[in-house]
Amino acid sequence: MHELNPDSKFVRDIESFRAKAPHPLLATNIPGVFASPPLPDDFDPNIASPEELRANGIYLPRPPENANPTLRKLWQRMVSTQRLLKGQEVPKLAPQIGKKHLLGKRPRRESDTNFQDYTWSGAGFRGGSAPWTAVTANWKVPTVSTPSEPAGMRTGDWNSSSWVGIDGFNVDIVSNDVVQIGVDQSVSATGEESYVAWFEWYAPDLPDSPPYIWQTNFEDFPVNPGDSLSGLVILFQGEFFGVLPLAVVFLQNETTNLSRMLTLFPPPGATASGNTVEWVMECNDGGEPFNSLPTFTPVVFTSALAVDADGNVGDPVNGDICNVADPVTGQVLTSVEVGSETVTITFIG
Repeated sequence: MHELNPDSKFVRDIESFRAKAPHPLLATNIPGVFASPPLPDDFDPNIASPEELRANGIYLPRPPENANPTLRKLWQRMVSTQRLLKGQEVPKLAPQIGKKHLLGKRPRRESDTNFQDYTWSGAGFRGGSAPWTAVTANWKVPTVSTPSEPAGMRTGDWNSSSWVGIDGFNVDIVSNDVVQIGVDQSVSATGEESYVAWFEWYAPDLPDSPPYIWQTNFEDFPVNPGDSLSGLVILFQGEFFGVLPLAVVFLQNETTNLSRMLTLFPPPGATASGNTVEWVMECNDGGEPFNSLPTFTPVVFTSALAVDADGNVGDPVNGDICNVADPVTGQVLTSVEVGSETVTITFIG
């Protein structure tokens, strides 16, 4: 794990941020990552003022009654998840130094809305009239197994991750950061499956970088194949408690009724432009052939939507798609279909 200098500007900025926050920020075992407080039983977010909402850790403004129904659905999802935090412990986090979830290279353009890459399969939006501020979806943890394709050249096994995120799906330029939350699904050389929930705010690895620029596992948030998940990533572009920008990630396991909601202080060097959003099934850490996808049951993102800073809603049916292809053989390993608020990713290797 990176050992942060206690006298560094990054650490001083974190303490300044905590002093300005209008509600308690519960420290985790990683500096710069804070657990959110649960909502009081007698607090009604549907009638609370903006100041009262922020004082209770609800950063996303309440949409008006005449707002897009999916926008109101997203807000209610966040509030209901925060209620589930009551009685749950501050999460235990375990950074996986060096393991990252970045597109890394420009995908190959098949058409204006269809791309191929070695790493990401899924759907997303590139650009828009305003920065993207939130992305969300429901999905079930896929079951993975050993495929007919050889194991990754670097890893000797098969690795994948299903997640939602903001930034990273750039084509004309390669993004230097991405905020994500999701699940790692892997198969070892001996055929053993493993599943773990994680988050990450990938950014350049600098002297003061916190360890959550790498995949950071939730040690006390078990996930299993078939579990129903709800994920949300929020990226605040405007100055927020003296910080620019700020991210909130949360994941709910609806099968076990466990939830995790974290506020992330921006890593040094993170651009955080909010210029893309994505729903992804990934071949981890560099993609094919250094890594290799396992066989997986279809990943179906539902209630999938994104919101920009002007309140516009992005539905993946209007977005772009990307599939994973083996750069050596040219074999396309996935198939992506989009519908209204849905993204379906199927293994066809």
